[in-house]
Amino acid sequence: MHALPALPDFHLAMAMLNRDGLERISLAPINCQRIIEHEAILIGMWRDLANGDLDRMRETLELLVKAEAVSPIARAMTTVTAKLIAAGFNITGLSGAIVKEVK
Repeated sequence: MHALPALPDFHLAMAMLNRDGLERISLAPINCQRIIEHEAILIGMWRDLANGDLDRMRETLELLVKAEAVSPIARAMTTVTAKLIAAGFNITGLSGAIVKEVK
């Protein structure tokens, strides 16, 4: 099982999110023990793809990036998902139960 074939498309999607975002996307440092808002949004879009809900993923993208960037980013993310599945990755775990943080 190798994710390497999906990496160029993943990089492309992330680069376009960065370049065409309506605001700068923030990611927490690797040693951070909490998921921050932008990371949660990204995870949600990958979950939507795992669930086969391309429309919902595109609707989220429409809130995050310039209109002309929606289709290219959606295409790159869909390609990543297809390549991961082709490589034998089980992405259905992304569609599992959502756990809320206890405060």
